[in-house]
Amino acid sequence: MKKFKQITAIIGILALLSLYIISFLLAVFGDADTTKLFNASVYATIGIPIFIWIMIWIAKVLSKFNKDG
Repeated sequence: MKKFKQITAIIGILALLSLYIISFLLAVFGDADTTKLFNASVYATIGIPIFIWIMIWIAKVLSKFNKDG
């Protein structure tokens, strides 16, 4: 379980960092559609951590279920 949490956290960190880097590059070199991509970046900044938390929570519930059964 600990390894799963670490891997999930690392994937989340990499996803957020790449999201911020891409947003920055689009802001510098972008065109008129950059605002749509920026909005997607803002929503993903909120959504990715929530998704990771849900994955870890479900894994914890399933691991307890497997130990009991």
